Amino acid sequence: MFDATRIRSAAVGLALLGAFTAAPTEAAEVAVAATDATVTMVDGIVNARFRVVATNGETADVTGLVVAFPGGSNAVVGDVLAGGTAASGVETLTYDASQTPTKAQTVRVTLKYSVGGQAVEQAASLNLPVQD
Repeated sequence: MFDATRIRSAAVGLALLGAFTAAPTEAAEVAVAATDATVTMVDGIVNARFRVVATNGETADVTGLVVAFPGGSNAVVGDVLAGGTAASGVETLTYDASQTPTKAQTVRVTLKYSVGGQAVEQAASLNLPVQD
């Protein structure tokens, strides 16, 4: 015989289960790249001149984006609209790479910005190809 009460109970149970077991979503992030780069290395000392271009993968605007370099210098990108890009002014960076004198220099940076009023700090890398 057909039992409507059991079917309704099962349907409500499945709906509740679905509400509590939804797959977590990964937070989108901000990506940065060095463009218009001129990078030289002499005796292990890197001299770089470049712009930082930021791409906002968030669904909300990013405000006050700053790229913090090792040693304390910063590049200010500013606000980046959701799904958009923005660039810093021309930046210069000089550092000792004598321990890793390769043609592909990677600089670890920290991105500092706000999304929806929440402060965010995100680790990132900038690739700086050394010219001959």
